[in-house]
Amino acid sequence: MATRITKAPADLATADTTIKQYAGKINLAEVLVTRLRRLDDNTYTVALRWPRTHAFYAPTHQGYNPLLFVESVRQSLSVISYGGLDVPMEHRMSWEFLGCEVVRTALYGGTVPAAVEIDVRLEPVTRRRLGSIRFAARAHATR
Repeated sequence: MATRITKAPADLATADTTIKQYAGKINLAEVLVTRLRRLDDNTYTVALRWPRTHAFYAPTHQGYNPLLFVESVRQSLSVISYGGLDVPMEHRMSWEFLGCEVVRTALYGGTVPAAVEIDVRLEPVTRRRLGSIRFAARAHATR
């Protein structure tokens, strides 16, 4: 049985247990996404919380691990796919290409968890049979 929502809500928050399921993590404590906001059919803003320390993406001597950013993008696209684009939960995500540029100073740590926002624009969204989709995404993160 496919788990779907029929119309993406304008706003999903961490209080909704579904957002944690959409992030694709077995350990729900590792979910970074705290909110998904749909601006239009192809534009979303995703709010995330970076913990001061992370069991897998350990901080470097200069601050946050750059792989934490990559994981943030992965979780964001997962939440958008399942929570915003009606992709069945049984479908897996696959990537053909991922390129990132990170400004080093954006990774400098502080004494409290960091709030991060990722603005995502999808172009073009192509629906395939059985509910799968194909899209290219351009994401810009701020902290």
